[in-house]
Amino acid sequence: MRKLPWLLLFYFSNVYGHSVLTSPTPRSNNAGLKTAPCGDVSRSSTPKVVQGGQTLTINWQEAINHPGRFYISLSMANDTNFSANKLATVIDNQNSGNTPHNFSTTVQIPNVNCDTCTIQLIQSMEENPNAPTFYYSCADIKIVASSKSTPAPEPVAPFDQTNKAIDYKGPAMSSCARVETTTPYSKSDIGTLFLLLLIPIAIALFFSIRSSQNDTMV
Repeated sequence: MRKLPWLLLFYFSNVYGHSVLTSPTPRSNNAGLKTAPCGDVSRSSTPKVVQGGQTLTINWQEAINHPGRFYISLSMANDTNFSANKLATVIDNQNSGNTPHNFSTTVQIPNVNCDTCTIQLIQSMEENPNAPTFYYSCADIKIVASSKSTPAPEPVAPFDQTNKAIDYKGPAMSSCARVETTTPYSKSDIGTLFLLLLIPIAIALFFSIRSSQNDTMV
């Protein structure tokens, strides 16, 4: 009977483990998987579909307090080459209070098509930093590349009278730099000016004729 508490402790340690993904949905809810890269758990048939080129929120829980950090990586094909796509590192700064501890971070998903991609969470327990212990949790995702691209700039219309940067209305310059101007008066203005000039001439002519007639009579 004295061994019962130890057996219970062993049981609960394996049930609750250390850390496990909560979103995206992990392959296994076992938080005590210590075999790389995904705890010897086979890939699921229902991967989470995510949009390429967008961000993805990763959530996980820590069931037992440990100093250390968490590493989040991405495999582009069937649990291989996680080290080539490290997405985030999160320091474990919740080493007090009640467990489980909830963690969350946002990662950038590459804009590619990938049917067998995997999100990997590694918990690095670092009571002894020179010999850390690792726990693994993986989630299957399918990336669908976005067809959206940066829109092309609007075409610039040819430079013409309806699309001038500066609407300059001064006189045009000829090739020899002489300013060419047009008549500043209209036809009606010229007619009026002509009449004004004729009036004093007619008056002068009238008095000239009148004076001549007076001389003749004398």
